[in-house]
Amino acid sequence: MNNKLFRQKNLDQISNVEELHDYLHVTSPRLWMFLSAIMALIVGLIVYACTITMENTLQLTATAVTHNEDGHDMTVLECMIPDNMADVVKSGMDVRIGADEGTITSIFTSGSDATANVILNDITKVLPEGDYEVTIVLESVSPLSFLLN
Repeated sequence: MNNKLFRQKNLDQISNVEELHDYLHVTSPRLWMFLSAIMALIVGLIVYACTITMENTLQLTATAVTHNEDGHDMTVLECMIPDNMADVVKSGMDVRIGADEGTITSIFTSGSDATANVILNDITKVLPEGDYEVTIVLESVSPLSFLLN
């Protein structure tokens, strides 16, 4: 059997076992730590892409009005929608009012003006009448969906 796995020239250079250290290199702990950090970064990016959502929002000023329905006070927020956004804002969209959340229940249009009515998700909470900054969530997208589509 004349198959040689190693070149004869290299075998001639190794005269004893101690010389094997010249050919076998041990990987340093610094390299393993660098590879571990890269892997942790990749895993962190994957977790971030799976859990975070990016939102396209519209910020408006709304006026809180208290209505009495069935003997219970309920806050309805009325927002004037800009003309260029009237076709984008729809019933059922989520709305944030500070720490509170709500949903657009209806949109009224009269001429070129559009008004959205927002009811808080916690209908038992009554906000004092006045003006509030509201954020309407127009679209919510996960970064992972960009990679999969």
